[in-house]
Formats: sequence, structure tokens, C-alpha cells
Amino acid sequence: MSTPEYIKYFYLRKVEEVRLRMATKDYYHVIMASGLLRHLLLDDFPLAHKANQELRLKLRFEVVDGLVPSKLEMKKVALHYGQLEPLPDYPVRTKTIKESELLKTYCMTVEEHEFTVKEILESCAYARGGVHLHSPSARDTALFLTDAVGFFGTPMTIAMINQIVNVILKGLQPLTDALTVEFEQKKAAGGS
Repeated sequence: MSTPEYIKYFYLRKVEEVRLRMATKDYYHVIMASGLLRHLLLDDFPLAHKANQELRLKLRFEVVDGLVPSKLEMKKVALHYGQLEPLPDYPVRTKTIKESELLKTYCMTVEEHEFTVKEILESCAYARGGVHLHSPSARDTALFLTDAVGFFGTPMTIAMINQIVNVILKGLQPLTDALTVEFEQKKAAGGS
């Protein structure tokens, strides 16, 4: 089955827009990028899946292979921030996982609420305005509390979104590259 060109085009534009928004390091743009990631990976039939229908690439995501703190340990702290993204300057054990595993990967705990990649993206997309601006749940409110805690002036949730985006874009890179080459070939051949 051939993937319609407009789906490939919108996939590439949304990936590009995520990169542009993240480059600003602006709170608003980072939250809006979470909404774009929702379109790419969390919708009922995500845009990345639609764009990959024809190519059928096996997309994989590299994350830190860290130990999730036990429930007993987490009752002793109000906040725990996990390292998701492997950093080149800090060699750590990593693992390569499927998208479904990535979305279920633990990221942080706030006041005994554990958050996965998917839950952080959804909270930013739905309660913070990345897609909608709904009333926040108790879990969303707990996550909002991390805005007061940060790394070098960056609110903790925003720092985690940065990691999530980097991991996702790196994992989507084979699809992005393949579609970019396809569009460049069509353009060179005189197509639209």
C-alpha cells in the first residue's frame, strides 16, 4: 500500500517543527513540541506510523538502562528525576527498545506519582496546552510542581521533555532520512 504524499510531507514538517521549537528553549515552544510529539506517536493511528506504512522500518530508541527506584525508596523522597537520554560525555549502560517500550519507560516520580514518557507527553499536551488546555488532574498538578525545581534554570519537566524529544527524534531519524531522500529524488526528477 502506497503512503499518500501529504502524510509523508506532514510527518517531515512536524519533525522539523519539533526541532525548531526545541531549539528556542522557550517554555511555550517546548510545550507545543509535546503536542507535536503526541501527533507523531500517541494518536490512535500516529503520524509516524502512517508515514512508515510503505517503508516498514523497525524504529528503535536508545535509552539509559537504569534501574527504576523501588516503591519503598520512592516513599522516602518527594521527587525523583530519571536520566532517559544517553549522553556522550557520560558513558552509561544503554538499551535499544521499541516504541511501545519507550512510551512505558519510567522518567520521574513526583509526590509518589510515577510518570512514564507517555504520561509526561500527555500531561504537557492536554493539561499544559500543547494540544488542549484541560483542567489538570491531581497527577498533572503534581507534575506542575516540578516547574519550581530545575536544572540550570530549566524547569524539571521541561528538562525531561528535552530528553524525551532527543530520544524520539534520534529513533525516528531512519524514517526521517528515508522520507527526506525520497522527496529530494522526486524534486530532482521534476516532481512536486
